[in-house]
Amino acid sequence: MPRENRLKRVSNRKRRNKFMVTLGGGLVLFVILLLLFKFVKTSYIALRLNTTVVNSGTLEEVYEREALIIKDEEIVRIPYKGEVNHRAAEGERVKQGSVLMEITVEGASGHHMERPVYSYYAPISGVISYEVDGYEATLTPQSIGSLNLQSVYESVGKGGPTKAADHGGINVKIIDNLKPAYLCFSKNDMDLSRLKDIDKPVLRVRHEGDIHDGRVVKESEQMILLRLDHPPSGLIKKRKCVVEIISRREKGVIVPTSSLLKTGEDYGLYRISGSGPRRVQVEVKGIFDELAVVQGIESGTEIISNPRILGKEGEFVE
Repeated sequence: MPRENRLKRVSNRKRRNKFMVTLGGGLVLFVILLLLFKFVKTSYIALRLNTTVVNSGTLEEVYEREALIIKDEEIVRIPYKGEVNHRAAEGERVKQGSVLMEITVEGASGHHMERPVYSYYAPISGVISYEVDGYEATLTPQSIGSLNLQSVYESVGKGGPTKAADHGGINVKIIDNLKPAYLCFSKNDMDLSRLKDIDKPVLRVRHEGDIHDGRVVKESEQMILLRLDHPPSGLIKKRKCVVEIISRREKGVIVPTSSLLKTGEDYGLYRISGSGPRRVQVEVKGIFDELAVVQGIESGTEIISNPRILGKEGEFVE
């Protein structure tokens, strides 16, 4: 073979080797850059990923309104003045016929004369209250149909019949807490359309924990009347009271609304597992602004609260 051809073949081989080295180096660099990109992306996501541990609880939609309280009560007027021996304390429940107090009458003088002592008894069973406001005889469940409740509502606490209760001596009333009480809401104070739409309104006296079922029994242009078959103790002693009306109440696991993804009619979220984020389908019982109540995961589960950053498919719940 001529020397010139041999040199050409050697030159071609060197060019091929150089190309293969360059190609191999380019592929290695591409793989390194790809891995670096994935690392940077994963690190970026990890830095911005927010997780939270969820717990069971209850969420409520509540609005507060003032109500006029109407209940069964009977007033006892004790005209005598003298030394008073209270046998029943404020807030105590007594039986019918129990001694409320004993009065040693003033006026008798001299050591040889005994001052008369009068005992006063409970005419009905109920809770004792010495806070008499003058509405006891007129504002009763039996008189609801004949009263202008709006007028009474506005007069309570504004110099109404309070003075009429002061006839001298002692006034005490017994409230029958085993009979239904009625809550009168003024339409001037609240939009009652939501209350009318609730089949069984649930109420709570402000600052108390127990909830109570109510029932709308009367509606007029000015008022709505709600019946409580088992009135709470924090309610019956008052003439007006701020009441929490619970329009929605759901129990379950509470999660951030931002953690939910909706695909079609199904909801899901991502929980943290040993192998990474894992999608879990859940049932949404109720959404309350930034929080939601769900079923399908256990209390104590760690979830991703901003799955949007993962770029997963699904409609994010706002």
